[in-house]
Parts: sequence; C-alpha cells; structure tokens
Amino acid sequence: MRAKLIALIMLNMLLRCSTAATVTTTDRQQISGELRRSPAEYQIIITDDGEQRIERARIVETDHPGKPAMVTGAALFTASAVVATILIGNRECREGCAFPIAGLTVPVLTGVSGAGIFFWGYSTYGDSKSAALPFERQAQGMVGHFGFSYRF
Repeated sequence: MRAKLIALIMLNMLLRCSTAATVTTTDRQQISGELRRSPAEYQIIITDDGEQRIERARIVETDHPGKPAMVTGAALFTASAVVATILIGNRECREGCAFPIAGLTVPVLTGVSGAGIFFWGYSTYGDSKSAALPFERQAQGMVGHFGFSYRF
C-alpha cells in the first residue's frame, strides 16, 4: 500500500512539473506555472501560490513544457527502428534464432512507447503555446489547437 502511495505521489509530481511553463520577465524573475488563455494586455499564470497576472510587455521569454518529452520519444522511436532494421536484416538471427519474432518484440514495444511519449509532449507543448496567445488572436479564428497560426 505504501509503495502505491509513493508511486502515485511521484507520478503526480512528474506530470505536474512536466506541464508547467516558465515565464521570464524583464527583471529576470522566473515564474513557473500553467498558462491560461488571457487578453492581449496580460498573461494569466496559475502557480502554487495562486493566479498571477503578468503584463505581456514584461515577458521576455516563455519556456513551454513538452520539449524534453518530444526529444526523448523521438530518440526512443528512432533507436528502436534502427535496432529492428538491424535485426530484420541480420541473416544469422533470422535463421539461427528459435523465435525470431521474440527478438523484435522489445524494439517494437520501445518504438510504440517512444511514439506515445513524443505525441504527449507535442500535445502538451502545443496546448501551452496556444494558451500563451491572447484571446483576440484566437477569436479571429487564426489559431489551431496546437497554437499555429493559419492565414489563407
């Protein structure tokens, strides 16, 4: 029971930290929290201390979450694809192994896991980027779910 509680606490901390954006202001103050959709004048950030409003003119940089997950997922997927390609091309493994498909199970599962991690990071990054945009840009219908501007 105690191990499950510790695992739940660690999972909560991991997910909470991995979805927090870090905003750097002109006075070099770093504020970490979840971005909320805001008007053009200020950005709303939900921190452990509550809601903070920061004027957009004071924001120098925003480090959005999800980038490490995208890199990790892409690396796992690429590494598993390389290993699977080597195993499939290895004639000795195909002919000498009792169960050649068993050797591909680990790379395939790792690749699927890597793809899942990548897309979770991509979604988290996109949601944060989208939340950082002011209402006015979103109301114009120019912003998609992942924060990209569409202009036709």
